[in-house]
Amino acid sequence: MNLFGLNGKKGGGDLIQTYDSYKPMEIDVEARVNKTEEEAKVVKALENMFPTIEFHREEDRIRGRGEGVNDLRALKEYLRLQKIRDSARSFLLGKLKGDVVEFQLNKQAAVMGKASFLDFDVALGGIRVRIKGGGLEEVLRWLCEKEEGEQSGEKRVREEG
Repeated sequence: MNLFGLNGKKGGGDLIQTYDSYKPMEIDVEARVNKTEEEAKVVKALENMFPTIEFHREEDRIRGRGEGVNDLRALKEYLRLQKIRDSARSFLLGKLKGDVVEFQLNKQAAVMGKASFLDFDVALGGIRVRIKGGGLEEVLRWLCEKEEGEQSGEKRVREEG
């Protein structure tokens, strides 16, 4: 079990009932391992953000595929802990194109357990995330929703390079 009560296995943990009936989603996650980087740190960055997805090496990249909202729960919790859900919601909804949303997370921040969105390419590359499926606008709103009775006062997303 990790910080978020997820057991590190695909489909582990309790799935939020509201999203149980959505069409299946494909969540593709990948990061390039540069010659100057330690593979273990890249894997740690990926597993910090997506602990229920199984990752494997393909040439110079580490890749994995998830299948539902349960695979997004750790990212949801990081957004909550960092108090950046309002900004994250605007950022992610701006990236939504039909039934696909694509975005990048900063690898270095992810190693440290922080979700930081990239809006441009960086030298070492980011964690590329592509989510495809039905009902994505609702899923993105769930990912960034506040809990009942919670106050605003969130930080702005810092787009790092």
